[in-house]
Amino acid sequence: MAKRLQANRTKASEPQYYTVNTDCPKSQKHMLEEHRAAAFFDPWKYEIDRIKKGDIVFLYESGVGIIAVGKASGRIEVRPFRDGKRHERDGEHSMMLLDFRLVEPSITAKAISAISEYAEGTKVSMRGTVVRLRSGAGLRLFKLARIVEA
Repeated sequence: MAKRLQANRTKASEPQYYTVNTDCPKSQKHMLEEHRAAAFFDPWKYEIDRIKKGDIVFLYESGVGIIAVGKASGRIEVRPFRDGKRHERDGEHSMMLLDFRLVEPSITAKAISAISEYAEGTKVSMRGTVVRLRSGAGLRLFKLARIVEA
């Protein structure tokens, strides 16, 4: 019984891996300058709330790929957000990313999909605001992001 409890505890402490889409130019600048993952407006803003302390977050730009990576602080911040005519007083949900690094050159969607297929046997779609990656693929991408940045 003790072994089973310890195994569950170890698995629960392993980080999850997420990509956060940065496609809006205003929000991308905001995320890169402030080292944070963010989503805006209902219902997308609530997707940030799934990310927990210690999770690895990749910032992703469509047509470019993974452009930055960091470790989630675990603290959700809710702030007002205005974009053109739309405004919500709680329109931004965001989280600071610790050990933040730009990834240059970026890791393309094609490479992400190939790594996911190799590591987990599944392809990944980067179409969502926040996409959870399987652990094997996420860990390989994290190691690759740290290498290409250096």
